[in-house]
Amino acid sequence: MTGFGSGELILDNSHFNFYIKSLNSKNLDITLKIPSSLRILEFDIRRLISKKLIRGKVELLITQDYDSQELYIQNTDLFKSEVSKIEEMRKSLIEEKIISENFSDNFWTGSAKHLQIFNRTQNNSSNLNTNNKKKILQKVKEIIEELSQFRLKEGSVLEKDLLYNINSIYNNLERINKRATKRKNQIRTKLQNKILRLKEVEKDRFEQEIIYYIEKYDINEELVRLDSHLNLFQKNINSNKPVGKKLGFISQEIGREINTIGSKANDFNIQKIVISMKENLEKVKEQILNVL
Repeated sequence: MTGFGSGELILDNSHFNFYIKSLNSKNLDITLKIPSSLRILEFDIRRLISKKLIRGKVELLITQDYDSQELYIQNTDLFKSEVSKIEEMRKSLIEEKIISENFSDNFWTGSAKHLQIFNRTQNNSSNLNTNNKKKILQKVKEIIEELSQFRLKEGSVLEKDLLYNINSIYNNLERINKRATKRKNQIRTKLQNKILRLKEVEKDRFEQEIIYYIEKYDINEELVRLDSHLNLFQKNINSNKPVGKKLGFISQEIGREINTIGSKANDFNIQKIVISMKENLEKVKEQILNVL
């Protein structure tokens, strides 16, 4: 789910920079940081993102830099009105002794900056015509596509890592299968030797005890289910649809079977293999967080 995209666009006297990134998230979480002059496009931008991206914590940042020539005041009447209001406020504050004459210079400096920003915002808002809106949204589409391509490249690497760990678990499963038959015979012999040490052992009781303990330690059912889950994981990872959550569920089932095998095995060699399988599975679970 991680990715990045960027771009830039020059419209009239403004230079726009676009940045988009995505991180892991259970759902689609969109955060927009855009200039006030583009707020009218917020809904359209969100729609473009949600149409292309399904999951992830997505953050889109757009900055707007103004041409220095725009500092010249273009709306004279509006400027005079604002200056008059500020001058009245300054005189009132001096009369009420809230500020001093010396401080009023600083007051004017700050006010002048406000007027410049105010004037530029007014001018640039009016310049966001239909054609400019289309150009802004087209650039957003481009950086979303760049992010998607970044995700695809990351996904290709991720797929190889997931399959490597799943295949490692499968290879260890084969090792356990080979060990399972030998282990069952060892358990039977071990139980038989212990029971034979007892006096007056009934044959029927002996057979019942053997069956009970063999069933208790039998892991054949778990091995079959684990093999099925591993095949299902490999089948779904090749799907063109978002399968991140599904792979997460399958990995939980894989972990359940591995844990049961480890607890029932009562065999040191099998338990060593189980530890290796758990290690591979943890890597799978960590990587699945990056899968859509």
